Amino acid sequence: MWVGYGDGHLEFAAGAAELAACEREAQIKQDNAACLENPYGSDASAQPLPPATGQLKLKVLDPDGRPVAGALVGVFGRFGDLPRLSEYQHAYFDSDPPKTEVTDSAGEVTIPAELAFDSMYADKQVAPLYILHERRGLVALEDMRRSEFNGATREVHLHPVCEVSGQITSVGLREENQSPGGVTALSFKLGKFCLRSVQSHFKGPWFEFPLPPGDYEIVLLASECDSVDRWIRIAPGQREMKFQIDLEPEAWFQFFGRPAPELRGIKGWKNGPPVKLADLRGKVVLLDFWGYWCGPCVSDMPRMIELYDEFKDKGLFIIAVHDDSVESIDEMDRKLETSRKEIWGGRDLPFLIALDGGGRTHVVDTASAGRGATTAEYGIHAFPTILLIGRDGRLVEKMSRDPDVARAEIEKLLETK
Repeated sequence: MWVGYGDGHLEFAAGAAELAACEREAQIKQDNAACLENPYGSDASAQPLPPATGQLKLKVLDPDGRPVAGALVGVFGRFGDLPRLSEYQHAYFDSDPPKTEVTDSAGEVTIPAELAFDSMYADKQVAPLYILHERRGLVALEDMRRSEFNGATREVHLHPVCEVSGQITSVGLREENQSPGGVTALSFKLGKFCLRSVQSHFKGPWFEFPLPPGDYEIVLLASECDSVDRWIRIAPGQREMKFQIDLEPEAWFQFFGRPAPELRGIKGWKNGPPVKLADLRGKVVLLDFWGYWCGPCVSDMPRMIELYDEFKDKGLFIIAVHDDSVESIDEMDRKLETSRKEIWGGRDLPFLIALDGGGRTHVVDTASAGRGATTAEYGIHAFPTILLIGRDGRLVEKMSRDPDVARAEIEKLLETK
């Protein structure tokens, strides 16, 4: 049977055990809310920490207390078939280049602090620790604190792997594309979203990763679909957990092939006067939903500038819709000073910018809200989201993040009269 959830997604329960797991999820979710904490430590908002120093020796043991040789050790565990993952081991440190430590014949390995607290954990008090021995099917997921890197030795006990996997569908997508691609799954212990180091990235509509026993939250992300949070409990000795989950299409998808909704609630404009989409009929319109706080959004802007320079005289009109996270255009500009200097080569954005307003606004027919009236109208929750509107004013598609594919999409629309 299919089980419906309040956030709109469906899960298939093949029998009584799966149905009981769905019913148990509500309690696990309550437990998650009760244990929410700052996994980075109490000084997360204080001044940046100095570079981490020292080392921590790990002694890795199996369930019977025997040393485990050849175990892979890192802060990340990533699984999938994307090309950029092929160079990584399944457990690695996010150094440049990525590096994996391996336990010796005594099950020991020494971790330098600068390796554990590199990259995204460089100014944090806590980093994740992921250890995997694939041949023996043993795994551990724990935390490491800076205070441990004082030459001490710490024992880590591995547990039998539970293979967590699932098939993803989205019957609400257009008929020829009911199985979304580009599925990403993030898993983390309850209350520790910032330590989401065990991930799955597949081109196809599925996910999988090995986890030890415990309670976890899993976030599922798929192309053109709303994200879903799933709370699971892996019992000691459990060797597999399988899901069949149907995701709701992103809210903007309801406008596919229909006239794009007008911008509303805009409280500020830059680089031009206010516009209405109705007045832009005959042009191809690119709507870029973004925010100054969003790293991928800011990093993507040089590509937007290139597209603007190349196609502005051929019928392309770009509107960058900034979410309602700042009070004014002036505040937005101040927060973008570093990006202009270090990422945009000293150049400001040349196309029209619309600053969304209205605060947190309910997204119709969902349980979510968007930061700003226009952001909510389009149901945007992932940033950046870039939508293309054809010359007839109808929403055509979500623009590809691949520069060559995006250029081809725009050229095709510009050729349409």
